[in-house]
Amino acid sequence: MKSALIQFWKDENPARSAAENMALDEVLFLSAIRENIVRVRFYTWSMPAVTVGYFERPQTRRGVRRMTGGGTVEHGNDVTFSLAFPGTTAMARASGPDRYRHVHESLTLALNSAGHSAQLLVSRKKSTGPCFASPVQWDIIDPASGSKIAGGAQRRSRGAVMHQGSVRVPDELRSPHARWVDPFLQALAEQARSFSDETIEELIQSSKILVREKYETKEWNTL
Repeated sequence: MKSALIQFWKDENPARSAAENMALDEVLFLSAIRENIVRVRFYTWSMPAVTVGYFERPQTRRGVRRMTGGGTVEHGNDVTFSLAFPGTTAMARASGPDRYRHVHESLTLALNSAGHSAQLLVSRKKSTGPCFASPVQWDIIDPASGSKIAGGAQRRSRGAVMHQGSVRVPDELRSPHARWVDPFLQALAEQARSFSDETIEELIQSSKILVREKYETKEWNTL
């Protein structure tokens, strides 16, 4: 299911709010559909934040609802990535479990290549609650402690798929430019190219509308 090409953005601005990050993830997803190309953004957080799955509502004022499913994720000590697959790709056409497994197999290989021990959780019953407190099948765990170090949530729309992932790693690996990021891209696609400055600016400007009209609104974030 390896793609021919992936375009990436190593976003170096950690000061974006949860609403800004979720809006940027959505416009990246829409741009991947429009341009018919796999796209990914890596980013970090300068302040603690909380996101919750699409079918939930935040239990805290600082929580923001995502476009994907899953449970509550506490951000701040993680690297987060949004990975969008257009409907024409094999990844978008795959089943949810197969797609989740493939993304995390690629991520596990990348983390291990960077010297950080990681292992796929092959079998685990479905669970609910905070994301990192309850590993599920094909999540990534620390083989020594059994604790979860990476998980994700997905959503299919218009035939395309968004995967939003969170990776909890030590400080030296907690960057969009960390040494595991390029191996991860190489595992996902035959060729990787960075976004142009013009594309990044277009995404930022488009996201500002979604921040105001969606991700900062009471209607989106509360019952």
